[in-house]
Amino acid sequence: MKQPYCKVKNLVLGGGIVGQMVNALLPVYVIEKNPAPKKPNQAFGTNYLWEPIPIFDTKEMEIVTQVDGQDATEESIRRYKTKIGKTHEKADEWGLQFQPVTTGHFIVNYPEVDILYGHEVSSIDLKEYDVYINTSDSTLRFKYDRLISTIPLNNLVMLAGMDRKFPVKTIFKYKQVYVKIVPKPLDAPKPDGVIYVNYLSDPLIEPYRYCDRFGERHYESLLPIGFPHKRLYPGKLWKNPLIFTVLEALERENVYCLGRYGRWNPNELLHETYKDLITRIEEWKN
Repeated sequence: MKQPYCKVKNLVLGGGIVGQMVNALLPVYVIEKNPAPKKPNQAFGTNYLWEPIPIFDTKEMEIVTQVDGQDATEESIRRYKTKIGKTHEKADEWGLQFQPVTTGHFIVNYPEVDILYGHEVSSIDLKEYDVYINTSDSTLRFKYDRLISTIPLNNLVMLAGMDRKFPVKTIFKYKQVYVKIVPKPLDAPKPDGVIYVNYLSDPLIEPYRYCDRFGERHYESLLPIGFPHKRLYPGKLWKNPLIFTVLEALERENVYCLGRYGRWNPNELLHETYKDLITRIEEWKN
């Protein structure tokens, strides 16, 4: 006999910034495995918005971007893409990433959200619409009508027992990113009121870019670059055409994935996720 359960209409996996957007727009129950964050989601590297999002209060800032300390050229960008193993990307996929000067939007205030932190999902039963969470002394069971996942898609596939059909190690390619934060150097090229991003194409230099922001310099690397550092998982993603098949299979089971990591789309930006969410909410209402 199965243990008692909590019945919810919309159950969200993941309490990061995408989970918070869902929470602000829908009556949902949000589960997050990590404890409540001490810093906002834009605390590392180049995490700024390319377009404002209505549910967030944002502040505009000038973004200056270069490659190896010079304005980007297609040749220097190609060198950088080769360094990080993304030679397959086309120039039309870069968007505003390498524009010399753009405007970025930093989130100042987050909406009030109600998230169940510190609860890690142990398994998902897609046929019974059940999510199980192991705690120190018991197993919690949630029964949902609609499951909305913002966690990395490879983790969702494993939790749902779909790895035999969609082998995770074969389909989901990624590299973890390591962030090391140091004080902004006195000889930094831009003043404190400007966010400066410099991509590093030299394969002999471990970091692939650094970002000067708010009095700090954030180095990002695909390899550990000395302690203390922050490890971002899954980090950089690689596309695979089979991802669409995985997402379609999940939607047939009333599971909807959102966000860059949720849909395993390395080029998806947060304002695009927001627009996708608005469209889906209208579809669900109908």
